[in-house]
Amino acid sequence: MLEEYVLGGMMMSNECIFTVLGILKEECFYKEAHQKIFLAINKLFKSNNPVDISTVINELKKSNEIENVGGVHYISSLTSNIGSSANVELHARIISEKFMRRELIRVSRETSSMAYDESKDVFEIVENNDLLINTINELTFVDQTQNIECVLNNSVLEIKK
Repeated sequence: MLEEYVLGGMMMSNECIFTVLGILKEECFYKEAHQKIFLAINKLFKSNNPVDISTVINELKKSNEIENVGGVHYISSLTSNIGSSANVELHARIISEKFMRRELIRVSRETSSMAYDESKDVFEIVENNDLLINTINELTFVDQTQNIECVLNNSVLEIKK
């Protein structure tokens, strides 16, 4: 439900898009369909195109993903359950935290599996674990410079209108 709320909020407000792009990457979304919708929104926003239900649907049709994400009706339903986009940032942060937890569970399983293997060097296991943890940190770090550039470009376009 949080993922749907965030995606719906992004289609309702450019401010929400900027906020969410500063918090989430596509990998943070649990559902693959939501990752694809997020990518479509991100692509539209970064290319200075308007983002709304219609443009997202068209973008997903162009990439032949519309049926894979649940169809036109599903995209339309994402905004119908949202009264306002006021809590989108909070929900995006929760999604990010859940993603980190899933990744920590995955890394813990890998580390545990290696630790039981007596043929593995314990120092290599620790080093590998550190690398995996650092990867989680990198996956959750969003490059703010790209988002600022998009907002500036969108602002310039708005001023020119």
